[in-house]
Amino acid sequence: MYSINWNVTRACNLRCMHCYYGAGTPLDEELSTEEAFALIDEIARVLGAKVNLTLGGGEPLMRDDIFTIISYAKERGLHLTLASNGTMLNEQIAYRLKKAGVDEVIIPIDGTSKTHDMIRGAGVYDKAVKAAQACREAGMSLVIDPCIMKQNEEETTAIINTALELGARQCRFFHYIALGRGKERMP
Repeated sequence: MYSINWNVTRACNLRCMHCYYGAGTPLDEELSTEEAFALIDEIARVLGAKVNLTLGGGEPLMRDDIFTIISYAKERGLHLTLASNGTMLNEQIAYRLKKAGVDEVIIPIDGTSKTHDMIRGAGVYDKAVKAAQACREAGMSLVIDPCIMKQNEEETTAIINTALELGARQCRFFHYIALGRGKERMP
């Protein structure tokens, strides 16, 4: 199976200190809905059912047409994952995502509540945990994907325990990349 990670927008409601993308405001040249459909058609034509398409960002839920894009990709036979910071994802949104065709959700949890909120913003940890619970309740698979850096490297056990408690299929650590806002705000 092939995996494609597509940042569908640079728009984001957070300003995480380590963001390699420097997410915040959308780019002027982001794909329209029709252009997104054309890209999905090309992916389906070339790779067919052998692809896992991860829709990320920024925060993909900030796109007004995200459910339309998800539904279209599912109709084309693609296996869909949504990578979200979790702050906009509640029970209602989780059920809508599942109904539209999302099979799995990726949510970052970067440590304990205090550490996660220091990295991503006040109150974000609780929202991420609630989002993860909502996704599991809606019947989607869950992946926890923390970014490991000096600020949280001592909390890997706590992160794994949180992933286990949330029923995550996987806890996938990735390393800090000195790009975007991360390069500006962290050594």
